[in-house]
Amino acid sequence: MIPQKSAFVLTQYCIFGDPLSVWLLRLGAIAGIVMGCPGGWHHWLGGVVGGAPLLALGWGRPWQAQCREALWVWIPVCLLVFLPDLTRVKVLGAGDILGGILVAPLLPLLLTGMTLLCWQVAGRYPVWLRPWLVASLWTGVDGLAGSLWVPLPLHWGALIYDWPGGVQVADLGGIWLVTWVLLLVNGALSLLGALDRRSGLGIVTILGLSLGYGHWRSGQILAEMGRSQSFQVAAPQIVAWFDDDGSWIYRQRQHSRIQSLSQVGIRAGAELLVWPEGALRSAILHTWLQTQVLDPLLPLLPRDGGLLTGASEPVTPTTFINAALLFHPQGHLQDRSGKQWLFPYFESGRFVPDPSGYRPLAGGSRLGPLGVLICLESVLPAPSRALVQAGAESLMVISDDSWFGKSRWPLLHGSLSVFRAVENRRSVVFVNNTGGNLVVDPTGQIQVQGSLFVPKTVNGQVYRLSGETLATRWGDWWVGVCWLISAVAITGRMGGSRSQIL
Repeated sequence: MIPQKSAFVLTQYCIFGDPLSVWLLRLGAIAGIVMGCPGGWHHWLGGVVGGAPLLALGWGRPWQAQCREALWVWIPVCLLVFLPDLTRVKVLGAGDILGGILVAPLLPLLLTGMTLLCWQVAGRYPVWLRPWLVASLWTGVDGLAGSLWVPLPLHWGALIYDWPGGVQVADLGGIWLVTWVLLLVNGALSLLGALDRRSGLGIVTILGLSLGYGHWRSGQILAEMGRSQSFQVAAPQIVAWFDDDGSWIYRQRQHSRIQSLSQVGIRAGAELLVWPEGALRSAILHTWLQTQVLDPLLPLLPRDGGLLTGASEPVTPTTFINAALLFHPQGHLQDRSGKQWLFPYFESGRFVPDPSGYRPLAGGSRLGPLGVLICLESVLPAPSRALVQAGAESLMVISDDSWFGKSRWPLLHGSLSVFRAVENRRSVVFVNNTGGNLVVDPTGQIQVQGSLFVPKTVNGQVYRLSGETLATRWGDWWVGVCWLISAVAITGRMGGSRSQIL
C-alpha cells in the first residue's frame, strides 16, 4: 500500500505504469539535463532541477524497469550533447574513428550505472535519507573517475559553471562538492511531497549555506584581486585545421590569420599572446615557422611580455612531446614545458610525457609563473593543483578540439576551466582552436567568452594570486567522504528503519 504522501503525483503514476506520465518524465529529464549542459538555455536551472525527473522515474520500481528508464534518458542525452559533427571526421585517421566508436558507448553506460546505483542503494532506506545518499553515491563514483584520471567531459557540478554564486564552494571540496550540493537538491525534488519538514529544512539549509559562502568568499577574492598584480592577455581564435587540405596555400592562409588576429590583440594592449595547442600543427623551434610566423610578431609585444604557443616538438624522429613554448619579445625561447598526462590510445602512440613534470613556466617579473595545462589536462583537477602547488600564479589552458567538429565538446571543455579557477583561486585563460575562448577571473566570473567557430581575438585581464585553497592542499578529500558514506550505505549499516514506501 502506498501512503497518500508517498511522492508527488507523477511519481505515483510511474509506479502504476501510466505511459503518458512516464513519457513526460523521460522527456523532462532529457530536456532538463540537455538544457543544463553548456550551449543549453539556462545552465544553472538545468543543474538545480534537471535531475529530478530522472530520479523520479526509478523510485520503487524493479531493477529491470530502472535500467530501461536510465537508458531511455542517457542515450538521447549523450547523443544530443556529445555527438561530434560527422561531416568533420575526415580530419581523423581510421584508427581514431574506430577508437571513438568503441569508446563512445561507455559514457551512457557509466551514467546509467551511476543512476542505477542511486536507485538500488538509496531506495532501501527511509525517504528522508535518500537525497543525502543520492548525492554521496553519485559524487563518489564521479569523483572516483576523476581520481583515476579518467577525463569525463560532464560532471553534474559543471552544469552551473556560469552561475558564480553557486560554484564558490569548489575552493573547499572541488567540483565534487558543487556536484554533491546540486544532487542533494535534485534528489529532494524527485521526492517532493514525501519528505518531511525537517528533511526539507536541512536540505534548504545546506543550499543556503553554500550560497551564503559564495557571496562572502567572492567578496574576499575580489578584494585580493584589487591588491594583486595583473596583466593583459590576448587569445586568438584561429578556427583552423578542420579540413584535410595539406596544401601550402591552405597553411599560409592559416598562418596569416593567426598573425593578423594576434596583431589585433597586441593593438588592444595585450602583454601576453596565447595560441592554442597545435596552433601551427608542427614543430616550431629552429624551423622556418619560428622565423617567418613568430619572429615578426614578437617585437610588437611589450618588452616584459611574451607569446605562449602549443607545438609538437620532436624527441626522436618518430616520437614527440606535446609542448608549450614561451617566447620572449626579443625572439628567444624563454621557457618550455610539455604535456604529462596522455590520453590512452589517441595520444599515447604519438607523444611521450615531458620528463620535467608539472612546473610553471618562468614568465618573468611582469607575467609571473604561468601554469600551462594542455588539452584534457584541464578536465582533471589534479594537474592544476600540482601547478599551483609548484608556484603558478595563473593558469593557461591550450587546447585543440577541432577533432570534434561543430559539437558541444568545446563548450563542455571550456566550462571546466571555471572550476579550475575557483578550486585554486587563479585566473584561467582557456584558448581553443575551435573558439569559445574564455578568460575567467579567480572568483569564477567569466570576463569574456568568444563564440564558437568565429575567428576573432579575445582580450582579458589576468590576476596574479598566490596562496593555496583547501581544495588545492587537500585535493579530492570530499570524494573520500562520499566514498565512506557510500560504503556504509552499500553494506546496509546506516541507522533507521528500512522503507519500501516508493
